[in-house]
Amino acid sequence: GWAYCWSPPFRRLSTYALRLSESREDFPSLTGHVQREFANLRTRRRQRCKERRQLRMWIDTLAGERLLISSWCRHEREKSGRELREAKTIKRFEAQWSRYAEGLTGFVRAQAEKGNQWVATVDSKGHPVFRNQSTGKTKKSNPIVERIDENLARERQKAEEGLEEHLEKLHESWDLEDQAMEDAYKDGLEELASS
Repeated sequence: GWAYCWSPPFRRLSTYALRLSESREDFPSLTGHVQREFANLRTRRRQRCKERRQLRMWIDTLAGERLLISSWCRHEREKSGRELREAKTIKRFEAQWSRYAEGLTGFVRAQAEKGNQWVATVDSKGHPVFRNQSTGKTKKSNPIVERIDENLARERQKAEEGLEEHLEKLHESWDLEDQAMEDAYKDGLEELASS
């Protein structure tokens, strides 16, 4: 209250009504220390008002910079997630390929065994061979396994070409996103510099 601001001893009136009836001249003069404190307080208050005015003046520019920085940070997070997405795509491809290879192996084996003309036997030297019953030709390896391996190799090559094509499209779309983001960032910087 007033008692702490004025030089002691100061007798304060007991009621608000009596304090209102006092004139300004009835108060004792301020001490030098209190005058300096009030001056410092006024200076700090003026400085805060000046800073608030300046902040209101720059708020549009700061909002633009904040938007530009946040969009750039979001794009960088997305870029860091691209490797993970590519790894997941390759992992999914391998899982799908293993299921497909099992089915293809079973199908080719069933088709080959329908008209199976090859019989496992031993040649004159005691080595295992496969002999065709109709033509009499012999092979050292199982022709059914050879057919399965040929089909698997051909289908794997097709599947890998499809995967490479998909990954190329993915990389192209990422390059377009990067270019668009770079252009937008440049435009944003130019707009901020011009304003």
